[in-house]
Amino acid sequence: MNIEEFAAYVIEHIINYLPPEYAESEISTKSVLKNNDMRLLGLNISLPGKNVCPTIYLNQPYQCLCEGVPLDTILKDIADVRKRNETEIGIDVHSISDLDSCRDKILPHLINRDLNEELLKDRPHRLIEDLAVTYHITYRNERLGDASIAVTNSLLDTWGINEEMLYSIALNNLSAQKSDLLPLGKMIAGMLKESDNDCSSEGFEDMNFPMFVLTNDSKFNGANAILNKTLMKKICKKFTEGFYILPSSIHEVILVPKIVKTTAKELKELVKDVNSTSVEQECILSDNVYTYSSELGLKLAV
Repeated sequence: MNIEEFAAYVIEHIINYLPPEYAESEISTKSVLKNNDMRLLGLNISLPGKNVCPTIYLNQPYQCLCEGVPLDTILKDIADVRKRNETEIGIDVHSISDLDSCRDKILPHLINRDLNEELLKDRPHRLIEDLAVTYHITYRNERLGDASIAVTNSLLDTWGINEEMLYSIALNNLSAQKSDLLPLGKMIAGMLKESDNDCSSEGFEDMNFPMFVLTNDSKFNGANAILNKTLMKKICKKFTEGFYILPSSIHEVILVPKIVKTTAKELKELVKDVNSTSVEQECILSDNVYTYSSELGLKLAV
């Protein structure tokens, strides 16, 4: 079956794999435009009386089907995902039209300009080199992580403000967000400790990596930390010799002090290679490398 037939099968049968309280759920699919102009097929299973539900993307389950995983197994997995992600955020959808109700939740997101031509048509944004700053209303939840709603042109019109005002609000909120600048070795060690694999983190924390990872405390859309001018000014004082910024993904960037014997061209080739082999398409930020100064801000290195 093709993915549309697969989606129809899921809609018809998924209720058989869910608990009784889901019996009256509204089940539907929709095409969702994601970062880097990726279109995914999303499944929504809405409980009665709930105004928000998680979107489960069917592209990966469909790929599993194509690789021979039984339908029964796939449906059980989809049902498990839905049950695990029952939202507790309690978003009042109607309050989104009121700027004051969500002002303190607006944050900037950094995405690639050229890879998001379709998406940017409907989003207020500004360009910085080959990147674009967009805006999301972000809800924090300790158990489920971050969830966000994109600010569209129509929502901006409803609020009655312009992009300049929106940018100011978002940067003010960003300055209050906790950011982390960690040696790459310590970051790798932490990730290995949190993972379920058998890899040992021993030794990584003590490794002398001349690279540092910059992200936020949730490690979700953490590349936006480079828009925090106060933070970046402190980093400039820390690395007085200057540094390169490698866009590891939309979730973090890597800082390489210029004392490291390498060139921007060599680092750009490294970024391109990592993006093509190790980063999910939706998470790619850029193939370019940047410099930063308090006077000029973010600039392409080559």
